[in-house]
Amino acid sequence: MIGVVLAGGESKRFHGNKLLAKIDNTPIIKRVVDSLLDNVDKIYLSIRDDIRRRELENVFEGYDLEYVYDYKDLGGGPYTAIISSLDKIDSDEFLIVPGDTPWIEKKLFKKWIDIISSYKPIVSTIIWGNGVLDSLYQYINKRKIRNIIKLL
Repeated sequence: MIGVVLAGGESKRFHGNKLLAKIDNTPIIKRVVDSLLDNVDKIYLSIRDDIRRRELENVFEGYDLEYVYDYKDLGGGPYTAIISSLDKIDSDEFLIVPGDTPWIEKKLFKKWIDIISSYKPIVSTIIWGNGVLDSLYQYINKRKIRNIIKLL
């Protein structure tokens, strides 16, 4: 399974790149990536341009990560990143997570993947304890989606 961390946002309201803001001396995005480690086979950072790549390469020196660039003609935003990643990365299974959720823990991803493994869904998302559906946390089985589209 491939982990895709959404890392291309502009952070307009934050007045700076919020992914690089630190909590306990660790950049927010690094906390997210570290939570994914050991739960996925490979991690990709979904980015918009080379400027963001250079920023993140400084944070992830020594990490075995890949980068995937968002399509420019889709208007931007997290769903552009998701579409770009699904199209450009050769894999059947994806776990897509936002890069700006620093309190996420490894055990959440492990539990989610265990549930996915037992139910074998086509897609899955997170519903938090307060009932909020989080559409930026996605499990997607691209192969199964393609098979359904062929049937239709």
